[in-house]
Amino acid sequence: MKNIFIILIAIALFSSCKESEIANWDSSTKVYFNHQVGGSSVDSIGFYFIDENVKEALVPVHIQIAGNIATEDKKVRIFADTEQSDVEEDVHFALEDYYIFKAGQERDTIYIKLINEDPDLATDIFGLVLKLEATEDLELGIEDKLQFKINFSGDVIQPASWKYIQGSFGYVYSKVKHKTCIEIMGRDFPSIDEYFENSNYWNFEGYKCGQYFKENTVYDENGLLIMGW
Repeated sequence: MKNIFIILIAIALFSSCKESEIANWDSSTKVYFNHQVGGSSVDSIGFYFIDENVKEALVPVHIQIAGNIATEDKKVRIFADTEQSDVEEDVHFALEDYYIFKAGQERDTIYIKLINEDPDLATDIFGLVLKLEATEDLELGIEDKLQFKINFSGDVIQPASWKYIQGSFGYVYSKVKHKTCIEIMGRDFPSIDEYFENSNYWNFEGYKCGQYFKENTVYDENGLLIMGW
């Protein structure tokens, strides 16, 4: 009987400890990236300056709160990881000193300024890796969601993954098809790793694009009809 009593005390202490840990998590407000595309959380997006006359663009990025919802506006600080990025601040992008996560929101949107002044953007894709930084207002949240990447260019470029994904997207590549598929999917074509990690998802996205071209008459940049698939 005494042994049973000791075990019950141990269980109670263990439970109390766990509840305390949960309470500590819930009592603070933590921030992380949670960008949603088509109902799925992604860790990168693609952006293209389709119109060469557009020199700046504000790209939306979703961030989310874990723990208690803030009752007042909170400051969010974001910086560029220069070691993982191949862009230069004030040449390719510009960041605010801090962004605002509005009170009462579980998820909010910040806007990252991209700049279209570098002539190399016409032929190359640049990558901007963003990271969250803890502030007095907000701690850091989910560990693997503290980084987000924006790949951007002055025009769409056939991706390195095309030979792997072409079967899902009608085989023949064109810039018009590429841009139209981005509009339909809400994101760029997948990288090789992204495709093989979730090929069923991308095959379905390809099916949606194929149906669009079946139902709509669209010509590519060479005047050729884009056939549905």
